[in-house]
Amino acid sequence: MTLAEAISQVEAMFIMHDEIGLPQTYTNQDGVFVADGPRDMMLAPCGEPYEIVSSFGVNEALSTAPVMFASQGLAVQWWFDEVQDWKRETAATHLYWRKKPEFVSATYLLMDQGAAMRTDSPLAELPQVDLGFVTARMLISKLGPDGREG
Repeated sequence: MTLAEAISQVEAMFIMHDEIGLPQTYTNQDGVFVADGPRDMMLAPCGEPYEIVSSFGVNEALSTAPVMFASQGLAVQWWFDEVQDWKRETAATHLYWRKKPEFVSATYLLMDQGAAMRTDSPLAELPQVDLGFVTARMLISKLGPDGREG
């Protein structure tokens, strides 16, 4: 499964909302509307906070040992599985993207401590491995943009 296919399948499971952030308003001391303020980008339009969903879980951004995949397809599948598990746990019907999924990867050089200490060994000759994961900032919720279930 490609990342585009996974995004498409996730969007098909929910009622999609393109609006990002919770609208803020300014009122005077009498509670009378004065002006529209900036959006609170930490909250979805329904008022709930966005979550970080990655190939290694929901809100595992601060994990000390994230799961890295040698295959983008496998990372996408694990991300998709996390979203499906989250949907089953919450019975959510609405989807709010803050940041659509992306595959984040890096190339790692494989070396032992001895190779790292030698100055006569060029880094280009060391074996390399590309590892990565999928991450998105999103919310699935039972609440619509008006804050009510449905």
